[in-house]
Amino acid sequence: MSAWLCSAEHIAEIVRHTGNMYGKDAGALGVNPITKKSYGYGPKALAELLATENLRSLMARYPEDYKGLKDFTEYFADCRSKAKGKARVSTEEVIGLLRSYRYQSCEHEEWISSDAYWITRRMLDKRYNTLVPTELWSYEGEE
Repeated sequence: MSAWLCSAEHIAEIVRHTGNMYGKDAGALGVNPITKKSYGYGPKALAELLATENLRSLMARYPEDYKGLKDFTEYFADCRSKAKGKARVSTEEVIGLLRSYRYQSCEHEEWISSDAYWITRRMLDKRYNTLVPTELWSYEGEE
């Protein structure tokens, strides 16, 4: 599996969509079910968290090319500065952004226990429930 760095705009759009989950400001509150610790991220902190987990994946996948986070201070600043305002893409499009972000961020061993994993999973669940609000027990055209 390959991995690439999600753009600052990609990260920011995910963050902007967190505000749409409950009609509030962007950010994330919850409990990580693996660590059992509560988390609370405003939009800038959430953007940095998502960017960090994406970079951790690249460092695990390509250790010779990505030696540490300190080389990405401008990238982090860009992610934080763009993570404000209203969402610009549809529910379907943010699902695609979330899925690609998760794919690009999963290459390190701590991914499944990270807050970013659980925040983005929760976001996906909420968006899928918006599109298909109930289980389908039958469908039109079923034999």
